[in-house]
Amino acid sequence: MALSRPAAPEEAAAGTPPGRGAELRADLVGAAGRGELAVAYQPVVWMQTGRPVGFEALLRWHHPDHGTVSPADLVPAAEETGAIVGIGEWVLGEAMRQAFQWRETMPGFDTLMIGINVSGVQLQRPGFTDTVQRALDASRLDPAAVLLELTESVQMPDMETTVESVRGLRDAGVKVALDDFGTGYSPLTYLRDLPVTTIKVDRSFVQGLQHPGSRSEPIVRAILDLAHGLGMEAIVEGVETADQESLLRQMGATLAQGYRWGRPLEVADVPGWLRSAPAPEPGSS
Repeated sequence: MALSRPAAPEEAAAGTPPGRGAELRADLVGAAGRGELAVAYQPVVWMQTGRPVGFEALLRWHHPDHGTVSPADLVPAAEETGAIVGIGEWVLGEAMRQAFQWRETMPGFDTLMIGINVSGVQLQRPGFTDTVQRALDASRLDPAAVLLELTESVQMPDMETTVESVRGLRDAGVKVALDDFGTGYSPLTYLRDLPVTTIKVDRSFVQGLQHPGSRSEPIVRAILDLAHGLGMEAIVEGVETADQESLLRQMGATLAQGYRWGRPLEVADVPGWLRSAPAPEPGSS
């Protein structure tokens, strides 16, 4: 599970030093109430034009002593303490509320979607669909604008409960993505059993596209073909260069995110970024 995108190399280098796990777990309790948690937003774009179609919400923890805590440290601490449930609910509400505001106030961007990471722990809890519905009701956001991202690298101890939860989310009108596709335990089984709508191609395959002798290109091509064959959307993560973008477009990729178009933005910076981005075509979604 990841409520936050795995750290890029420069982010990981600035993460929390080893040996502070117990301290972080203790400090994480109440972090949201102390105002230490925030949500950053990474653009998702239509590759043909570069126009924004939405954002992925990424959790950030600004620790008063250690600075910004690496997602590699934050997520395990949240899962081990059980804080992931409360934090995840907070992120749902915050991201949906913010997406509704942008759709209402930014001319030409009334169809923006929001991707929100969901942990296996959340899906396994009774009433998770009700939690999502409460967040939708409170934010007034169109359910079709929400893409809940289930990290594929996490084993599901109770697959039947997970399937039931995902079906409940789909019944509520929410889209569901299988994140980090190809890096986890049983991706084809998940595609068979879970009624997901979207596959997110993991950044590790994109980073290997231009390495001589790499097998990343046929793997990415196969994942895109699989998604299209199943009638699903595919979003490619971690696109950083023009060459990667060009190659992915040749493969048929249409939606992507990465430093090529924008790093995660603080909430206050999103309106300015949208105003400078290519405008949606009339009638586009």
